[in-house]
Amino acid sequence: MTFLTWFLMKWDDFLRINSKGSLYEVILGLLLIAGNLIRNLALTNSFGIFDMLIMLVGLYFIFFGLKTTRFFMPLIAYTIILLIGYQLEFILEQVKVLEYFLAGLMGSLLNGLNITNWVAGNVVIMIDSAGETHNLIIDGPCTGIKGMLAYGSLAALLVLDAKSSMKKKAIATSVGLLGTLLVNILRLVIIFLAVYFLGIEVGLMIHTYLGYGLFILWIISFWSLAFKYLAPLTQSQVYKA
Repeated sequence: MTFLTWFLMKWDDFLRINSKGSLYEVILGLLLIAGNLIRNLALTNSFGIFDMLIMLVGLYFIFFGLKTTRFFMPLIAYTIILLIGYQLEFILEQVKVLEYFLAGLMGSLLNGLNITNWVAGNVVIMIDSAGETHNLIIDGPCTGIKGMLAYGSLAALLVLDAKSSMKKKAIATSVGLLGTLLVNILRLVIIFLAVYFLGIEVGLMIHTYLGYGLFILWIISFWSLAFKYLAPLTQSQVYKA
């Protein structure tokens, strides 16, 4: 979905690509894709983020050639950052601090809504509306670090690629990164309230799917507003100003 969203935003630029892959680039692209598929069938029998990266590189090698790497760099950077994010959420000590911070924040928000809860480290012990007690753990994946790294970095990369002043780029990038953090907090609030009012099963279902939907909606909204903000003024707009 993120790839598709990026292509929608860059569609006009994509259509203007007029280069083609040479014979050697076509062969290299085919070898990359075929080699990765063979590796998957032999070892993992799955398709993940690394495979998306190899497919992306192989396909643009075949159709457009190596010289278009700069155009596709935001997607390449996005997948690499996402791969790094999957590792960082388990090994960085700072992620543990973020877990405790978010657990404390959720506890404070629940207290503000008069919902009985206790916080122990990264665990929020909450009594739902039916009187049942739930131990809700905010671990590495729940911190949203992958979303903050991947979606936030992709937003920043596209903003930095825009033709605008450094001041506007800095403002737009800051808003993008802060918004990504707030979206993750909103996701947690919705999950906790769903568990409280609708039960643990509904909460778990929302936990599984809500994050992706919220992040994609946020990125689409952010890009749309950011590109309008960063777009250079036309002559008529300058005259009116």
